Amino acid sequence: MFQQLMKKFQPGASESTEPEQFRVERLSALLLVEIARSDTSVDEVELTTIQHALQISCPSITSDEIEEILATARQDVETTISLHEQIRQINEGFTRAQKLSLIEQMWRVALADGDLDKYEEHMIRKLCGLLYVSHGEFIQAKLKVIPG
Repeated sequence: MFQQLMKKFQPGASESTEPEQFRVERLSALLLVEIARSDTSVDEVELTTIQHALQISCPSITSDEIEEILATARQDVETTISLHEQIRQINEGFTRAQKLSLIEQMWRVALADGDLDKYEEHMIRKLCGLLYVSHGEFIQAKLKVIPG
């Protein structure tokens, strides 16, 4: 564990050798898990929603790979003190469409258990600001996802 942590701080550690799509999915999964746990409980339906979101965004990823990405995200979210590095990577590497899709997926996760908690909404709003997503886009994503 300590060795893995030290590798993250070595020169060149931010340069990833993983395929681009896996990096996108890993970052997305981390933020989606963060939304799921922001109301202090992670429901099975929220985890299923995250798995479904990853499958839709990259159909070429196998179920086993999705399980691995999700397990890693759940572990990382427990040990991560700050999301600064992940937010930076998203801002540098995601297209506008990918960011907006991620925000929609955040809303899906927040609504998955049938209860939109104020802490989940607050976390999505905060992440939108950090990802340079406007308030109007924040609302549009919410309205797009809320069941009719």
